[in-house]
This record gives sequence, C-alpha cells and structure tokens, in this order.
Amino acid sequence: MEPLLLLVLATSLAALVAGASGPAYRILARDGAPAFLGWANAVAAGLMLGAAYAVALQGWGDGPGIAFGVGALLGIIPGIFVYARQDGRSWDGVIGADDASDSPTGLYTSLLRHALHAAPEGVALGVAAFGDLGLGLFLVAALATHNVAEGLSLVSASVVSGSSAASGAVEAVVSNLPQVVLAAAVYVILGLMPGLYPGGVGFAVGAL
Repeated sequence: MEPLLLLVLATSLAALVAGASGPAYRILARDGAPAFLGWANAVAAGLMLGAAYAVALQGWGDGPGIAFGVGALLGIIPGIFVYARQDGRSWDGVIGADDASDSPTGLYTSLLRHALHAAPEGVALGVAAFGDLGLGLFLVAALATHNVAEGLSLVSASVVSGSSAASGAVEAVVSNLPQVVLAAAVYVILGLMPGLYPGGVGFAVGAL
C-alpha cells in the first residue's frame, strides 16, 4: 500500500476512534464524579510528551539547528492561541468555564478549540511519517488513544450544555478531522520540499 494512502487511512481511523469517548464517558461518569476527566487529561498530555520526544529523536541526527528552533517556537504558538482565552476553569478542571455553559455557544467554542488544537497534531503526524513511516504510524496509534482521552472533555461539555454524550462523541470525531487533512498535506509538501523537514520536526515538537 502507498505510504500516503496508509497514512490517510490510519489518521482517519484515529479520528473515528475519538467516538469511543461517548461510551467511555457513560461508563466513567456513571456515579457523576468528574475526577476521571483529570486522569484522561493527564493521559492525553503524557502521550503527547512521549510523541514529542520520539519526533525530536527522529530529527536530531543532523543537529537541532536554527530551523529546528524556529519551528519549535512556531509550533508552540497554536497552543497559546487556542487556550489564551481559557482563563476560567469549569467543574471538571479540563474544559473552560465558557465551554460548560448551558448555551450552544459554549459547546461550539469547545468544538472549535479542539479542532484548532488537532490541526498542529496533524502537522506533527505528517512530519513523523515523512521521516519514518513506522514511527508515524506508531504516533497515529498513540494519538488515537489521546483522541479518546481528550474527547472526554468535549463529551463532558456536550452533556453539561444539555446535549447528549453521543452528540459530544460525534463532535469529538469531527474536531479531529484536521489531523487527517494536515497529516496528508504535510507529507506531500515535505516530499516536494524536503528542505523544510528540520523546521517541520521543530514545529512538531513545539506543537505536541
């Protein structure tokens, strides 16, 4: 199978797996206790730290260089932008207070925030797969687990806003679609312009 097609299929599956956050929420929130969301967030963060380390090792052979450093700084910016307005914390300590409101606006804000958060992760997957397809697919698998853990906060926002866990699970899948598009796009771009790879590795590390 062509590497690009394999990458698209794998990232699509990882996005679909985020839908498991709906059933997971129903099971874990059975007693109404939100503590599990903190654990889910910790799992998601830990997986991304491990992924960043793996990508950094992959691109470290030629030395970090200026391109790597600039890329890393640029990779941090999306995260700062996405969470800059998140100055309040909701009852679960994971999503912003505005995300847990009883109006659809908070839910849409949460969905947009998760989609913008997923976009640089897609870039990181494309970079990793270009450097080593095996590592890229391994990171896709790790990100699938991350997507479920992170999707729990979106499902939580959906339930708090008066919608259903199933609706939140669908939104968790949709919010991860940027991973599929950008992973494929970056893989193609790097194939055409491989000189961008060191900066791409830096961006991936910063984003993750």
